[in-house]
Amino acid sequence: MYQTAAISFSSPLFMVMLAVALYLMGYGLRLLILPREGVLRFGADMEEGKDLPYARTTGSRSIALAIIMIGMLALGDRPALVIVALSAALVSFLDVWVILRGTARPDVVIHLGQGIILLVLAGVMALNL
Repeated sequence: MYQTAAISFSSPLFMVMLAVALYLMGYGLRLLILPREGVLRFGADMEEGKDLPYARTTGSRSIALAIIMIGMLALGDRPALVIVALSAALVSFLDVWVILRGTARPDVVIHLGQGIILLVLAGVMALNL
């Protein structure tokens, strides 16, 4: 077992990562409960019935990432949290690619910003290992 500096519950980094995880959780729930509104917020348009599986898959993915982030935060496992943050950043950048292939709506900024924030957070956490 490796030893590392745990992330403390009172740290600003913990609070920011928790906020990101809760945002992902809320977004995922929105896609599951209100898929049409969620997909429109994503930057795409949902054809009646056709894109429902896509919305549910995207929502489930966001919820899963949020649960993993919250779990790593609860355990205080900084190295694992770095990996999860990098994975979530990759997902955000892939979302940008998907949006740009389908439409050029300004919603791409949300995903691009989220990816950049996650990369910065992963870098800060990695520097403190």
